[in-house]
Amino acid sequence: MRLQDVIENAKSELMQEIVHDELSFDDACDRVHEISDSSVPVYHGELIQLAQDDMTLMLEEPESGPAYDGSPTAINVLAAVVYERICQEVGEIAPMAEGYETAREELESYLNDAEENWAEKKEEISEEGGDEDLAFTEFSDLAHEFASEVAQEHVPDLEGAHEALNSKVLDFFSNFSQ
Repeated sequence: MRLQDVIENAKSELMQEIVHDELSFDDACDRVHEISDSSVPVYHGELIQLAQDDMTLMLEEPESGPAYDGSPTAINVLAAVVYERICQEVGEIAPMAEGYETAREELESYLNDAEENWAEKKEEISEEGGDEDLAFTEFSDLAHEFASEVAQEHVPDLEGAHEALNSKVLDFFSNFSQ
């Protein structure tokens, strides 16, 4: 077990929650501490293994004081240092919640406009004798492109954001009446 693996798992967990649970920034910040706390190994052997892999853990003094019952044992100090390291790196993910919220709002606005514009487009196609199904497919493709663009603009590093936003487009168009 390596500390970096523990941190990456914790970061991934927060990213998934931001996307799937649509966490606000404040909720994401709260989850940073909860996820970090639950990511600290509870078995002494696992904590010692982390320290063997990264000796700098043994050289730090935790800002929050020793973990668990607060007594200054080596394991309690080590657990607190591990918690603070996880918390620091996972905390860098929380601002992505704001970017994802912005991307969702922009996509929802785009889709609302698309629904209004489709009626006009449909009438144009009908008057011109065009293929309505083909136009609808192109319309849907443009929405998927927009979803990818807002994800790239606001949350390029948020795991699952592109897929989740495109899933919203799919849901919208599956419920959309042609």
